[in-house]
Amino acid sequence: MSKSIFYKLSLSLLLVGVLLQITSCSVNPATGSPDVVFRSESSEIKKGQEVHDKLLQSTPLYQDEKLNRYVNEVGQKLAAVSDRPELNYQFFIVDSPDVNAFAVPGGFVYINRGLIAYLENEAQLAAILGHEIAHVTARHSVRQESAATGAKTLSILTAILTRSAEVGEATGLYASAAVKGYGRDMELEADGLGAKYLSAVGYPAKAMYEVIAILKDHEVYQKRLARASGRKATAYHGVFSSHPRNDKRLQKLINVAEADQGERKTSAFRQAVNGMVFGHNSEATVGKLSQQDESSSEQEKEQRYRHNSLGFSFAYPAGWDVKQGSKSINVNNPEGQTVLSVGINKFSGTAVEEWLRKHYQVKLLRQSEPLYLKGLSGHTGIIDDNNKGQQRIAAIARGRLMYTLSSKWQSPKLKGEFDSQVMDIISSFRPERRQLAQKGNKTLHFVKANHRTRFEDLARQARLGRNGADLLRIINGYYPSGEPRPGEVIKIIQ
Repeated sequence: MSKSIFYKLSLSLLLVGVLLQITSCSVNPATGSPDVVFRSESSEIKKGQEVHDKLLQSTPLYQDEKLNRYVNEVGQKLAAVSDRPELNYQFFIVDSPDVNAFAVPGGFVYINRGLIAYLENEAQLAAILGHEIAHVTARHSVRQESAATGAKTLSILTAILTRSAEVGEATGLYASAAVKGYGRDMELEADGLGAKYLSAVGYPAKAMYEVIAILKDHEVYQKRLARASGRKATAYHGVFSSHPRNDKRLQKLINVAEADQGERKTSAFRQAVNGMVFGHNSEATVGKLSQQDESSSEQEKEQRYRHNSLGFSFAYPAGWDVKQGSKSINVNNPEGQTVLSVGINKFSGTAVEEWLRKHYQVKLLRQSEPLYLKGLSGHTGIIDDNNKGQQRIAAIARGRLMYTLSSKWQSPKLKGEFDSQVMDIISSFRPERRQLAQKGNKTLHFVKANHRTRFEDLARQARLGRNGADLLRIINGYYPSGEPRPGEVIKIIQ
């Protein structure tokens, strides 16, 4: 290269660098490092909204109120401790069996239903969401967009100033390689920031390792299937082939004394995920918003818990929550206290009031009154106990089932405001059309294995096909070999 060309090339590089610094240099909110970007924060948020709106036109969202609420709660906890907590973060479940998650500028975070099925606990779900939140906080999309734009500008300018197509082509190739190289660095940065958010909320940072191990196993499994069918394998974010689970830089980021300290919250995760559609969903629809996208005025008006398989619902106050256990459904106030419990019993067809007295073994029922709830017959009243105080109880009949609703005890008697809240919940009880999965849909469930449980047998019973046993092994962390231990809770597909 001649001195003249070298001088012009150096000058062009200097001019472009100065121009970028003057017009678009800022400090990255997550890393504290200088950023050269072509978008302001307001422009970034606007762009994210545009992408989200277009995505809704072509991508189905999973319509499960309970699971959407759960994912949103986990995501919001992480977003609150992130490096950009002021953004309006929104979390969505994409109704797709593919293993993937992604984020777009401005705080829109998405996780595929298919990826949730491979996770074991809430901490691992938080690791995925934390990783995606980190892509937003570190402005990775904006930085990548700016790098691509800068690379193109640099290639054109150097070609013009040097009048050399060869130099322009070489500069363009180098810039293109640099842009593609962002993948590994940005994913690693997102892992480190995500681990930081995990620890801040109270999850073990090592959950990030666990997720990478799960995704690597899935990638190996997909590659084996791809070779057998002659197709190309896909991977989460497309970069895990260069992102090993023993990455030394990642170990350095997460290797702190507290990395294994925190709650994994396995039970809460299982309760939220149990019954989720697995694989293809014949009910998936495009253009329908999830529960959290409904108008805020409607949400403020009424918040309802729906039990799809048993077919009932009831309203509860804003700020409260509902926890579904193995024997009862508990309505909890903002302080975490169980205010009302809902149980299910067999009903023989006697009078509801008579059944209620017999079930609770009481003779005297204060404020005894019948209930008429959208075609359902019921009865309610208050019972006394010398030691516990008073308790509001109710029974509601539907077919061969009897729903029982009982408040917590208050001593010496129920306070008016408390009883009014309980009665509002009881009075809101409604029958709902049972929403069973259409024929062909398979769902995920958690069961306890015994000494005879084998993945091959479970796969055969569920008609999962030739690779069904391996599929069950991988979603249970046993891939490529192994059988469940007696007493262990495992995932099955029905």
